[in-house]
Amino acid sequence: MSYQEGLEDSLELCLVEVLKNRQRLYEARNVNKTLGKHLRDRMQRSLRPHDVTLILKMLRTLANSSKNTMAIYRELKRDAGFRNHHSFYRQLNFCLKHRLIELADVNKKWGIPTKIYRLTEKGKSLLSLFENKMRL
Repeated sequence: MSYQEGLEDSLELCLVEVLKNRQRLYEARNVNKTLGKHLRDRMQRSLRPHDVTLILKMLRTLANSSKNTMAIYRELKRDAGFRNHHSFYRQLNFCLKHRLIELADVNKKWGIPTKIYRLTEKGKSLLSLFENKMRL
Protein backbone atom coordinates (compact mmCIF):
# COMPACT_ATOMS: atom_id res chain seq x y z
CA MET A 1 0.00 0.00 0.00
CA SER A 2 1.41 3.40 -0.98
CA TYR A 3 1.76 6.36 1.33
CA GLN A 4 -1.05 8.22 -0.44
CA GLU A 5 -3.48 5.27 -0.07
CA GLY A 6 -2.61 4.91 3.61
CA LEU A 7 -3.16 8.61 4.17
CA GLU A 8 -6.51 8.50 2.37
CA ASP A 9 -7.61 5.49 4.43
CA SER A 10 -6.73 7.23 7.68
CA LEU A 11 -8.54 10.38 6.52
CA GLU A 12 -11.63 8.32 5.75
CA LEU A 13 -11.55 6.87 9.27
CA CYS A 14 -11.22 10.38 10.71
CA LEU A 15 -14.15 11.57 8.63
CA VAL A 16 -16.28 8.68 9.85
CA GLU A 17 -15.47 9.63 13.45
CA VAL A 18 -16.26 13.28 12.74
CA LEU A 19 -19.64 12.40 11.24
CA LYS A 20 -20.49 10.10 14.15
CA ASN A 21 -19.59 12.82 16.64
CA ARG A 22 -21.68 15.39 14.76
CA GLN A 23 -24.65 13.03 14.82
CA ARG A 24 -24.28 12.50 18.59
CA LEU A 25 -23.99 16.25 19.11
CA TYR A 26 -27.12 16.83 17.03
CA GLU A 27 -29.00 14.17 19.01
CA ALA A 28 -27.86 15.68 22.30
CA ARG A 29 -29.10 19.09 21.25
CA ASN A 30 -32.48 17.68 20.32
CA VAL A 31 -32.89 15.58 23.44
CA ASN A 32 -36.42 15.28 24.72
CA LYS A 33 -37.36 18.50 26.48
CA THR A 34 -38.75 16.57 29.46
CA LEU A 35 -35.22 15.77 30.66
CA GLY A 36 -33.90 17.96 33.38
CA LYS A 37 -31.86 20.98 32.33
CA HIS A 38 -28.78 19.79 34.23
CA LEU A 39 -28.84 16.40 32.45
CA ARG A 40 -29.22 18.05 29.04
CA ASP A 41 -26.35 20.45 29.76
CA ARG A 42 -24.10 17.63 30.95
CA MET A 43 -24.77 15.64 27.77
CA GLN A 44 -23.98 18.62 25.56
CA ARG A 45 -20.74 19.40 27.41
CA SER A 46 -19.51 15.82 27.11
CA LEU A 47 -19.92 15.90 23.32
CA ARG A 48 -17.44 18.45 22.08
CA PRO A 49 -16.41 18.71 18.43
CA HIS A 50 -13.87 16.22 17.20
CA ASP A 51 -10.26 17.41 17.25
CA VAL A 52 -9.90 16.90 13.49
CA THR A 53 -12.62 19.44 12.78
CA LEU A 54 -10.98 21.92 15.14
CA ILE A 55 -7.63 21.47 13.43
CA LEU A 56 -9.23 21.97 10.02
CA LYS A 57 -10.93 25.16 11.21
CA MET A 58 -7.58 26.47 12.41
CA LEU A 59 -5.92 25.58 9.11
CA ARG A 60 -8.73 27.28 7.17
CA THR A 61 -8.17 30.54 9.05
CA LEU A 62 -4.51 30.52 7.99
CA ALA A 63 -5.19 29.40 4.41
CA ASN A 64 -5.34 32.91 2.92
CA SER A 65 -2.70 34.78 4.90
CA SER A 66 -0.39 34.69 7.89
CA LYS A 67 -1.94 35.85 11.15
CA ASN A 68 -0.93 36.48 14.72
CA THR A 69 -2.17 34.41 17.64
CA MET A 70 -4.91 36.80 18.76
CA ALA A 71 -6.26 37.25 15.22
CA ILE A 72 -6.60 33.46 14.87
CA TYR A 73 -8.24 33.18 18.29
CA ARG A 74 -10.72 35.99 17.55
CA GLU A 75 -11.87 34.23 14.38
CA LEU A 76 -12.26 30.87 16.10
CA LYS A 77 -13.61 31.75 19.56
CA ARG A 78 -17.26 31.60 18.44
CA ASP A 79 -16.94 27.92 17.46
CA ALA A 80 -17.97 25.28 19.97
CA GLY A 81 -14.50 23.78 20.31
CA PHE A 82 -12.64 27.06 20.88
CA ARG A 83 -14.70 28.66 23.64
CA ASN A 84 -11.72 29.01 25.96
CA HIS A 85 -8.03 29.66 25.37
CA HIS A 86 -6.96 26.25 26.70
CA SER A 87 -8.61 24.37 23.84
CA PHE A 88 -7.30 26.93 21.35
CA TYR A 89 -3.71 26.53 22.50
CA ARG A 90 -4.09 22.73 22.59
CA GLN A 91 -4.96 22.74 18.88
CA LEU A 92 -2.32 25.36 18.08
CA ASN A 93 0.40 23.29 19.77
CA PHE A 94 -0.80 20.16 17.97
CA CYS A 95 -0.52 21.94 14.62
CA LEU A 96 2.96 23.23 15.49
CA LYS A 97 4.13 19.85 16.73
CA HIS A 98 3.02 18.10 13.55
CA ARG A 99 4.35 20.92 11.35
CA LEU A 100 0.96 21.86 9.89
CA ILE A 101 1.68 25.50 10.71
CA GLU A 102 4.94 27.27 11.43
CA LEU A 103 6.14 30.38 13.17
CA ALA A 104 6.67 32.96 10.43
CA ASP A 105 7.78 35.99 12.44
CA VAL A 106 8.11 37.36 15.96
CA ASN A 107 7.49 41.08 16.48
CA LYS A 108 8.55 42.60 19.76
CA LYS A 109 7.78 46.25 20.35
CA TRP A 110 7.31 46.04 24.12
CA GLY A 111 6.11 43.41 26.56
CA ILE A 112 5.07 40.03 25.18
CA PRO A 113 6.23 39.40 21.59
CA THR A 114 3.59 38.96 18.87
CA LYS A 115 3.98 35.63 17.08
CA ILE A 116 2.78 35.33 13.49
CA TYR A 117 1.94 31.90 12.09
CA ARG A 118 1.55 30.63 8.53
CA LEU A 119 0.39 27.41 6.92
CA THR A 120 3.09 24.95 5.80
CA GLU A 121 3.00 22.81 2.67
CA LYS A 122 2.02 19.83 4.83
CA GLY A 123 -0.87 21.84 6.28
CA LYS A 124 -1.97 22.97 2.81
CA SER A 125 -1.97 19.41 1.50
CA LEU A 126 -3.94 18.14 4.52
CA LEU A 127 -6.48 20.93 4.09
CA SER A 128 -6.86 20.24 0.37
CA LEU A 129 -7.25 16.49 1.02
CA PHE A 130 -10.06 17.11 3.48
CA GLU A 131 -11.70 19.67 1.22
CA ASN A 132 -11.65 17.14 -1.63
CA LYS A 133 -13.09 14.42 0.62
CA MET A 134 -15.86 16.70 1.86
CA ARG A 135 -16.89 17.59 -1.72
CA LEU A 136 -17.33 13.92 -2.66
